[in-house]
Amino acid sequence: NLIEILEENNFYDLDNLNDLHLSNNKIRFLKKKSFYLLKNLKLLSLIENLIEIIDDESFCGLNKLIELYLFKNRIKNVKTETF
Repeated sequence: NLIEILEENNFYDLDNLNDLHLSNNKIRFLKKKSFYLLKNLKLLSLIENLIEIIDDESFCGLNKLIELYLFKNRIKNVKTETF
């Protein structure tokens, strides 16, 4: 995959999605509310991307999220406001 950018509306009308695998892409940063519309998401995998920056509230609204995989990225800092 060659996904580089996630926009807020990328996941419009996927509110019943449980698992989202975005591993092995070229995502560099996560914008505010990138996954906001995914109210039922339980698993989010972002393994082996190029993520350096995670904006505040990037994972906002993911109240059912159980598993979050971020390893093999370039993340240096995660603020509590991210969630």
